[in-house]
Amino acid sequence: MNNEQKLLLSLIRCFVSGENIESQKNINFDELFLEARRQSVFLMVAEVALKNKEFLPKEFAVNIKKLAFTGLSRNNEIENHQKNLVKILEGNNINYCIIKGTASASFYNKPQYRALGDVDFFVEENKKVDKVLQAEGYERFLEEHENHVVFKKGRVSLEMHHGIAGMPDGEKGKKISDFLENLVYNVTEKKILNTTYNAPIDKNHGIIILLHTAHHLPNEGLGLRHLLDWGFFIEEYSKTNECKDVFLPFLEEVKLLEFAKILTKTNEVYFGFSPKEFSKEVNKKLCEELIEDILSAGNFGNKDKAYRYSGIMVTDNKNGLGESKIKTLLKVLDDTIYSTYPIVKKYKILYPFIFIWRFIRYFFLMLFGKRHNPKKLSNIAGKSRESKFPNWQIKTERVRAETSKIFEEE
Repeated sequence: MNNEQKLLLSLIRCFVSGENIESQKNINFDELFLEARRQSVFLMVAEVALKNKEFLPKEFAVNIKKLAFTGLSRNNEIENHQKNLVKILEGNNINYCIIKGTASASFYNKPQYRALGDVDFFVEENKKVDKVLQAEGYERFLEEHENHVVFKKGRVSLEMHHGIAGMPDGEKGKKISDFLENLVYNVTEKKILNTTYNAPIDKNHGIIILLHTAHHLPNEGLGLRHLLDWGFFIEEYSKTNECKDVFLPFLEEVKLLEFAKILTKTNEVYFGFSPKEFSKEVNKKLCEELIEDILSAGNFGNKDKAYRYSGIMVTDNKNGLGESKIKTLLKVLDDTIYSTYPIVKKYKILYPFIFIWRFIRYFFLMLFGKRHNPKKLSNIAGKSRESKFPNWQIKTERVRAETSKIFEEE
C-alpha cells in the first residue's frame, strides 16, 4: 500500500467516524486525486478535504471540489430519473423496488456523498415493463446480462432486474431465492434527498449487496465503494434483533457468514466502524490482504480493463471458479447467448450461427481497439486461477476458502 492509498483510507475514515486525518509524508496529490476517482469515493474525500484545507494543498482542494460538483450533479441527474421512473411504474401498477446504489446510500451517515452509477430497479419479469418504458422514450440497450435488461435515456442507464447477480446454483441458491421470495412486495418506503421510493426490507437488502459483492470479487474486482456499502449497512442493521436472530443464522446456513465477517472486520479496522461481536475473531491480516486487493483493482477493475474482462475466464458467474479458462469462457458465452437472445430457446438451430457470429464480432472489434487481446486476458486469468481466488494478490488460504464456499454445490 503506497502513501497515497494510506491517506485515502484516512480521509474515508474521517468521513465515516469523524476521526482526525492521519498525516502522511511524500504524497503525490495528483495520484491521490486519481485514486479517489478510481475507487468512486471522491465525494466523501471532497467533503473531508474541504473541511481540512490546512492539511491539504490548495490545488488538490480546488480539483477535488470541481470533481465533487460534477459528481453531485450526476447524482442529482440520476435521482431525477429515479423519481420519474417511480412515477411511471407506480402509474402503471408495476410492483418494484430500487436495489443497490440508492438503497445502499440510505444507510450512509451522509447519503448525498455516496456516488451513484446508474438506476437499479427490481421488477417481476413481464413484457409490460418493456412496453411501458419504451413508450416513455427509454431505448432498450443490447448488453449481455443474465439477470437484467438495460435501458438508456440521455446519459443515464437503467438496469431493470428480474434476477439477483451472484445467486449460486443448487440447494443453496434455492434457499436464498426462498429467503428473497416476494422481493417487490416485502418493501420499505425510504426517502433520500427529494426522492421517496420502495427499497427491499433490510434483511433482503443485506443479502442482495452481499451476493453482489461476492459476484464482482471473482470477476472484475471490488472497489472501496462496495466495501463501504456493506460497512454502513451492517453498522445500523447489527443493532437490531432481526440481524442477530434471523439474518446472521441464515448467512451461516448458506455459507455467506465468513465472507460477511471478513467484510465487516475490514470496515472496522480501516474506517472506524464500531466493533461487532460476530466479527471479532477475524484475523486482521485477512483485512490487510483484502484491502490491498481492492486497492489494486479499482472500482469494477477500472485500473486495468484487461484485468476486468479476464474474469470471464476465471468464474462462470454462478458457481465460482470454473474448470479451466477455456471451459469457463465457453460456459459464460453459453449462458449469455440464451439470456441475450431468448429466441434461441425456441429455435435451437440458431445457436451455432449466433455463437460463431459473436466470435467473429469480438475479433473484428479487437482490430479497432474496442476489445482486448484474448492472450492478455488469458495470462491475467491464469494468475488469478493459480491462487484459486478471484484476485491473485490475495494469498491467504482462509479468505480464498471462505469465498469459494459461497459457490460450492451442496
